[in-house]
Amino acid sequence: MSPAPDWTRLQPHRPVGPGDGNYVDRPDAADIRIADWLLAGRSPVLVAGPVGIGKSTELAHAGELLEEHRVVALVQLDRLENMRSIEAHETLDLLGKQLVTAEGGIEARRRDTRAEDHLLAACREVKRHARTAPVFLIDGLEKCTDESFRQVLDALAVIENDAGLAVVVPWNAAYGPTAQSVIGPRERLVVIRPVEVEGRGSPGTRFLRQLAASRLALPPDTSVPSEFDEVLAQCAVWSEGIPRTFLQLLADAASYARVLRSGDWPLVEDVARAVAEQRDSFRRLMLPGDEAALRTVDGTDGREMELGTKLRLLSHGMLLEHLHQGAPILRPHPIVRQLLQGGAGG
Repeated sequence: MSPAPDWTRLQPHRPVGPGDGNYVDRPDAADIRIADWLLAGRSPVLVAGPVGIGKSTELAHAGELLEEHRVVALVQLDRLENMRSIEAHETLDLLGKQLVTAEGGIEARRRDTRAEDHLLAACREVKRHARTAPVFLIDGLEKCTDESFRQVLDALAVIENDAGLAVVVPWNAAYGPTAQSVIGPRERLVVIRPVEVEGRGSPGTRFLRQLAASRLALPPDTSVPSEFDEVLAQCAVWSEGIPRTFLQLLADAASYARVLRSGDWPLVEDVARAVAEQRDSFRRLMLPGDEAALRTVDGTDGREMELGTKLRLLSHGMLLEHLHQGAPILRPHPIVRQLLQGGAGG
């Protein structure tokens, strides 16, 4: 008999880092888009998308693609500093240190220089050694306050002529007045959207299945129950193409299987329980007026929706941006839609 899968390996909240063999190519090639825009000289590249969509994973893999052409410094700020209190000079200092680490042939030359002076000097030293400008991939800024985000982004202008930049940004950098001040003529916004999961053979569904297989790393001789194919299909549909949600539903379904009947593999009924748990989480996040707002905005580009409500619902993944005939439209998450339709727990 095959051993039971280790469902803890799914790790829904763990981004795939550089060099991690668990990386699975997305059908929308977000990593390639980020890298190509930087190589084309469009900087900064601003990366936006709902929570759990894979922004950190795609940014890190874009760095791998860029390493053949440029000196790359991946700076995961949220792993290094408290994002609620980070200041611009701290960010510049971290960028300088990461660049020195990435390109071991340059000297720090710190002494009493300011953070911005040290960073600028390091960038220029890399340009002399490598004969091309370095690239910074900055993750974590979407978790800081609006004021800190604006201050850090302004401070990064000191190296705009000496380095390429790709920055993960919050949704308010893509919508409303903040977008007007952030997205200028040189910036390029890359929105990572949910993958397409309509139909079992869709590229998005195949991607999610490959993601689960990669994380679980099942031995080739593993005996997989026939119903597991339907379990994966249901998790894909209810996730609406968001990788973290897909992995979380699958992990939660496996937990229900263990707790309720000591089962090694989840069944479709376990997926239904996992969906109900997520539905209850969404229900608690909803504020008065959200239901009417979600109904009104469904299928539109969202221009008429109150900005604060839109940003909050987008940031929680309750409202999602899709492409329809080449144009962005907003749709409620299918589990939220179940709430709107009076589903169980609504």
